[in-house]
Amino acid sequence: MIFFLLVSTWPVAVKPRGLGTSKNLTGQYDLQLSSNCLSLVRKDTKETLIELELVSVRRCGHTDCFFFMELGRSAATGAGELWIQVEDQVIAQNMHEAILG
Repeated sequence: MIFFLLVSTWPVAVKPRGLGTSKNLTGQYDLQLSSNCLSLVRKDTKETLIELELVSVRRCGHTDCFFFMELGRSAATGAGELWIQVEDQVIAQNMHEAILG
């Protein structure tokens, strides 16, 4: 059995842009960072919608209250961008730094 250390959880809103639209991911989630993956967990059901291995993240960044990731073909969603809105730019910066780390 494999266990993953949960590092951080952030309340987020996936925006209707890029993969948010094409993969029907738009909505309110908890974004959970573990030692090797990111998970989008539905707020209402606590069900994991999708798990993204960190190795599939090509690049990521933040601007204002948004955090974005460019995912490669090996990601569960396929290649594209995922745009995530958070409460403020400090949270977006913290997410960026934690995921890069």
